[in-house]
Amino acid sequence: MRYVAIIFTGCLCLLTGCHSIEMSHIAYNARKEHFEYRSLFKTVELRDEQLALIDSSNVEAFKTSLFLHAFNYPFSLRSEQAALLSSSDWELAACFNNIHKALTNHRYNAVFADARHIRTIYPEADLYSNLSFLEGYAFERLGLPDQAIDAYTFYLTHSTGTFSKRQRGYDQADTGDSLLMLQRTHAKKFVSTRAEDSTLRFSPIPPKLYTDPYQPGFSLTGTRLTDPATHFPFLIGKDLSGKLSYGGQLFIPVNRKSLLYAQTLFSKDMARLTVGFPMQLIQSSDLRVGVKVTPFFSYAEIDNLTTSKGRFQVDQGYADFGARLSAGYYLQPNLALGAYYQYDYHHSGNKFRTRSGVEIWDENEVDLSVYYNLVEGISLKMGMKNKDAVIGLFLSGWELSYSLNHHDVIIRTNLF
Repeated sequence: MRYVAIIFTGCLCLLTGCHSIEMSHIAYNARKEHFEYRSLFKTVELRDEQLALIDSSNVEAFKTSLFLHAFNYPFSLRSEQAALLSSSDWELAACFNNIHKALTNHRYNAVFADARHIRTIYPEADLYSNLSFLEGYAFERLGLPDQAIDAYTFYLTHSTGTFSKRQRGYDQADTGDSLLMLQRTHAKKFVSTRAEDSTLRFSPIPPKLYTDPYQPGFSLTGTRLTDPATHFPFLIGKDLSGKLSYGGQLFIPVNRKSLLYAQTLFSKDMARLTVGFPMQLIQSSDLRVGVKVTPFFSYAEIDNLTTSKGRFQVDQGYADFGARLSAGYYLQPNLALGAYYQYDYHHSGNKFRTRSGVEIWDENEVDLSVYYNLVEGISLKMGMKNKDAVIGLFLSGWELSYSLNHHDVIIRTNLF
């Protein structure tokens, strides 16, 4: 029976995303007044089995529960899971914007219908946004203190942030948690003293579409790019001979409209470095339309080169530069039309000839495709690339597709 229990617990942990928790990594956030789990890569607010945040009132019971569960904690069940994109994200964000408008215009009774609709779309909204605070403030301004205290108390004990990750384009808007702390302070003051405060302001938060920073037309704004230095660090590509190569890429934001891109790829016969500078030229406020340009430079050290005529020893460097112009337009929240044109200085009409007489070039490329966003950073892609009808996956600056007419696998890594 003991072994059956162990196996059952293990299977349950796999299904619920359990991971062993190190007690030494649990720390108290005095500013937010609850406990967090601080690992090397991220900080997670801890919750009990009733999904309440862990504070001084329930921390001992939480530790006891951890001990009884062999220190396994279901992180995926007690933190926001918003990687899956949905067309309802737009509707969800629109409802939050309606609530902000209602509060600004003193139409407090109008708040509750949108709040109910938000919970229909997203039942976990109270845990990962300030929805219950917004309701509490409406109750407060309507002169209903008991209902306001109930809403504020739930907000203080359950909510981890101001904006849900499903409010695309706003989940990183509360820099330094300044708005979160302002609203928490307001809620605590009202719960303890019932003192009203009319100094709060609610800015417009119109809904935005999710954009991948490397899809045609779009750069940084409105994405979940929280750590660009380590974003998608490993990739597989092809060298100039068409052989598989391996490397990594680095994305460093310069400002809200541009970033610096660097990529290295290594194969048995060559090593290549590419540097690009994507810049946003045009972008609508709702992220429906975007245009960007990317000047780039690449340099390869080539030992050997394989062509249709055989294998040649080159032992030479190869430099190339050019630019890519791209545009994107969202037809629906998850469906975008993207197009780009990439010009390489050494193209098929201006080839580079090595000392051994081998000609090298990078094809200019024209691409017109539709992108269907599945999850953050992954889209289905279908369209035309030069003379190839392609279908495949687009993974944040890395494309793996298949040519339907030439029956060939296409790997693109320099998508900027």
